[in-house]
Amino acid sequence: MKATRWAIRTVLAALLGAALVSAPVSPAAARVPQAPRAPLVLPPECVPLLRPPRITQTFLPRAWVFIANFEVPNTACLLTYSIDDPNLIEGYVSLPTCTTVGDVWMHDGRASFEGAGYIGCAVDIMAAVNGIGGSITLTDTALINGFYIYARGTLSPTVMPSNTLPNLLAGYVPTNTLRPPVALSAPISSTGEMTRALIFSDFNGTLKGLPHCAMNVTAGDQSIVMTRYNFDTKYWSDGQLRCDLPPLPRIDFAQDGGWFLIGGTPAGRNLRGTLEEIVIDPFDGGEPPAIPDGVFAARLFLPLSMR
Repeated sequence: MKATRWAIRTVLAALLGAALVSAPVSPAAARVPQAPRAPLVLPPECVPLLRPPRITQTFLPRAWVFIANFEVPNTACLLTYSIDDPNLIEGYVSLPTCTTVGDVWMHDGRASFEGAGYIGCAVDIMAAVNGIGGSITLTDTALINGFYIYARGTLSPTVMPSNTLPNLLAGYVPTNTLRPPVALSAPISSTGEMTRALIFSDFNGTLKGLPHCAMNVTAGDQSIVMTRYNFDTKYWSDGQLRCDLPPLPRIDFAQDGGWFLIGGTPAGRNLRGTLEEIVIDPFDGGEPPAIPDGVFAARLFLPLSMR
């Protein structure tokens, strides 16, 4: 693909050079500057609390960022990025398609879940990204080597594990039921003086976790993280590594229509606690970015921009 683009650019450069020789442009016309691009003003539902990290390796693509910050009821956002610059926001699509199901309430930028409800946001990632960019940037599926899943919030230490694995923080379920979902959950594993929660992720149709992939549950907000890079999957909480899983295969992801589920699923994997922000960011690169003292990232990172 790069070789083809280089060849096309070479031919265009040659044609352009020939045109300039046969039809010279006046110096005054040649000096006319291009109008700068106006800054993109984002609505409240599209502004994350913590800005997605800057990508310094330009070969790492970022096509979109999904945001649910609970500032506007039942409205999420999909930011789209330039195909040539993974740090340049090209446009956005507000998603007033989120549906609150069951016992969920939102107030002052937080969503509270009582174990009997969830938020679902319908979106066609491929259509949105390709529509704004005006090109076929994404296809219907992608095989992914790495991603981040971040969640920030407070778990209520009252629910023990069950077969339905409660305390699902966030996930993505394709419209095509033959395609596997991705998800991150933290079921309570023990209560009492020292409440503990396990950390599980779900992709390629199976749960991934180990008995020691656990964290202490506190009464305040905590960050719960899954990172995936080059087949290496790790779980973190509050910046501390909790578990390093054996090598796992690439993730099969469908991006031609689906639901982002926050705080639970129709099958009952529901959260008891609160969430402040969910962000899904296609950024493929190693351990979590540094977080300022006193601030936890409530984000999901998925490198879904396969070109």
